[in-house]
Amino acid sequence: MKEACGYIAGLMFGVGWFLWIDAHVYLQDYVKHQNPLDETPKIVFYYYIPGLVATLGLIMTNVINLETLNPYSWVFDENIGARVRIWLFFSFFVSFCGLVAAIWMMAAIFMPPANRGDQWPGIAMCIQNVLILLSSLLLLWTRSERSGEEYQQL
Repeated sequence: MKEACGYIAGLMFGVGWFLWIDAHVYLQDYVKHQNPLDETPKIVFYYYIPGLVATLGLIMTNVINLETLNPYSWVFDENIGARVRIWLFFSFFVSFCGLVAAIWMMAAIFMPPANRGDQWPGIAMCIQNVLILLSSLLLLWTRSERSGEEYQQL
């Protein structure tokens, strides 16, 4: 079951990026050739930043060794488990920042009244970031070998 979840997480990550690239290509090619007077904003580089930040959060989340987590460690212990928890918190913070930035850009740039054209790029940006975040969480759960074991020790 966990092996299949790893493949599903990779598929979710790929679909997220595919949707964003599809929205970019759709906006630049189809909409501009069909309706040259369309008021939809052009895609610029900084629209890619939320997806890149979410991808960085995915990498940060899944680069650590989860076996180092100890249920009895806390922030100021000398144990490495506390540092891993801080790293996980920071990596989730980075992932949520990417999601918040995508929602903000969607609402401020691609939705009415600021945009009277096509809203698909903003929607695709949000879906991309949600899929990357869910992919990160699913991959983290897939890599954890001790699911629920720390609570059984208490």
